[in-house]
Amino acid sequence: MFRALYQYNSALPGYLSFRAGDQFTVIKSINKDWFQAQNGLGEIGNVPCNYVKPVQTNGDDVLRFVDGSIQAIHLLAAGEGEGQYSHEQRVALQKLVQHRKDLEKKLLSKAPLERSRSEDVTGLKQARSPSEEMPRRQSERRKAPPPPANVEVQQRHSANHAHAPPPPPSVSSNQVQSPSDMTEALPPPPDAATMEQLNHTLTESDRNYADPTPVNGQPASPTSNHTPSQHIPENNLPSPTGKTDASSSPTKTADLQELLKTVDLPEKIGPELLEEVRKSTGLSFDKSKVAVETVLGYVGFKVPALEGLMDRLLGSLHFGRDISDEDITSHDAKRMSVIFSELTACKDDSQQRSWALHEDEAIIKEYLQELLSILENAKPSICRKVVSRDNYEILHSLVQYYQMEMRGGLCLLLLKVFGAVCALEREVVLQLLYSVLPLELGQELQLHHEDVQRVCYIALVMTMIFSTGDNVSLAVSERFNQEFFLHILNLIENPPTEQFEDGAVDLLISFVLAFNLHLTSVDTNVVLRSLAAFGTPKVFTEHIMVLINRGDDPVKSFDFKPQPPNSVLKLFHDLYADLTTADLLYTNDAKVLMDVIVGRMTNLSPGDEVRSSFLALCQKVVQNSSYSEHCHRSRELQTILQAISVEEADTPDDQRIAMDILSKNPDIFSQG
Repeated sequence: MFRALYQYNSALPGYLSFRAGDQFTVIKSINKDWFQAQNGLGEIGNVPCNYVKPVQTNGDDVLRFVDGSIQAIHLLAAGEGEGQYSHEQRVALQKLVQHRKDLEKKLLSKAPLERSRSEDVTGLKQARSPSEEMPRRQSERRKAPPPPANVEVQQRHSANHAHAPPPPPSVSSNQVQSPSDMTEALPPPPDAATMEQLNHTLTESDRNYADPTPVNGQPASPTSNHTPSQHIPENNLPSPTGKTDASSSPTKTADLQELLKTVDLPEKIGPELLEEVRKSTGLSFDKSKVAVETVLGYVGFKVPALEGLMDRLLGSLHFGRDISDEDITSHDAKRMSVIFSELTACKDDSQQRSWALHEDEAIIKEYLQELLSILENAKPSICRKVVSRDNYEILHSLVQYYQMEMRGGLCLLLLKVFGAVCALEREVVLQLLYSVLPLELGQELQLHHEDVQRVCYIALVMTMIFSTGDNVSLAVSERFNQEFFLHILNLIENPPTEQFEDGAVDLLISFVLAFNLHLTSVDTNVVLRSLAAFGTPKVFTEHIMVLINRGDDPVKSFDFKPQPPNSVLKLFHDLYADLTTADLLYTNDAKVLMDVIVGRMTNLSPGDEVRSSFLALCQKVVQNSSYSEHCHRSRELQTILQAISVEEADTPDDQRIAMDILSKNPDIFSQG
């Protein structure tokens, strides 16, 4: 470990600025005048050798110091970058991790009694010659580095220390800068009077560091940049965190740590702290958690005596026990209960449809907006608990309220709320699937397609509701009949406006794909019957060709278990399983589909479920469509099928399908 003797300011990239007393670990020696070091705050850069001196430190403390630097980068990325690391942060992390590994190796290679000594002193001695070793006696004074040779620059530094020192002379990629040039670039250290004043201030801070009173009316930290006549004694140097080094008062620090261990923390202080941050700032639950973790982690890093207490507080954030009804006292839970109660009252109001009562629209709108914000930002487990009360009675009340609400703005907000609650859990989706909401939304699609924005939200919510692939009720099967889907296909193929084409067509196609997940029998598949009756839906087929080529599934909105099959692949399987729709695609589209099939079967590994699905689709395309008329890429297909039929992997089903395709279609593959 090294400690700075003087203040050093640099505006050059790759150079560290520091104050007297800041600590470092040396990553590597650049030359006899410069180190590459890290300061425990996640910053890496060059520091001048004659501005720092080695100090003896326990090896474990050195590792903790490096860990603090790594943690600082993680906290900074979590706080400012929302979990995204910049290129500079990733490079710094790689260097710090390697630096820590090097230090651990050195520790393990030492004898047990030697592991308490400074790692960096040993590393420095290995990098420098014996004549360049740092002096061992603390009482021996070092000569401070000379001030800049340029008198004008020196005067400028003396007048205002905040100006950056002149940069070291530039060097080419194959030329190393001379030590004298390096020294000339250094700013002069503090003068003797300031150093003496700083020593007195630091001595006072050992007794009561919390008192920031200036000494003799001057700030505690040195600010002038004149050549010093003495350096700061090691025991009086401030730590890089701005507090007295623990080594100067180990008894006090140990006593404080032991005292803090006896502090009883409330069982739920972590969740309560998150709740206060969320309520006071309006941040989402996830961002509130990041904020609390960042603050607690940073306090523990900057004040080592509090590290144990901060760790206990961090541990309390992960309160594992499930929240019971009695425990739901959070602000979000209370507000959800109030909002649902008010909306239920609106539903129960027999005069709600009266135009005279439409003056309550602003109030209801405010309730719905707040509810939507809570559903999107609050802790999901709390929202699930509130929504699931009384067998999801609240959810069904919202559905009934949507049925009776005539105002378009409120209907849009209700649709957004339905979308938000669908993301909570699979059971919510099933509750809506078996409610009257799908019937209500289907009727609106048929009657009110002129409102593009509402059509978009209805299609999106219906895609979510039908995304699970579960069996639908008889009422839904009767409502979503061939007439209904012919109407949907007509809207897709002949959009009423350009705005409708740009905004609603994709969402309507996603809804059709989602509904098809529920249809297990090809013979009674209403989507297939509608496609066959419509003819060749050009827009629809173009869109699904793009989706299968990209490998996208627009229906997959949630990660609920069990996962349904890929909606796009299922539709193609259904199309080619039925002879009436096997040739629905144009010839060029059919050839593109074969290109996709060949590509997937070539690139995917044996045993991959997606490869098996494309292999089964290939079998249907070859046997049920007019593939024999063009035999597109039959030679490559034959090679792939032969390879699959004899592959060593444990894929008996794939091997059986491949051999079946080859044996039943000898004319096709003999032409290849």
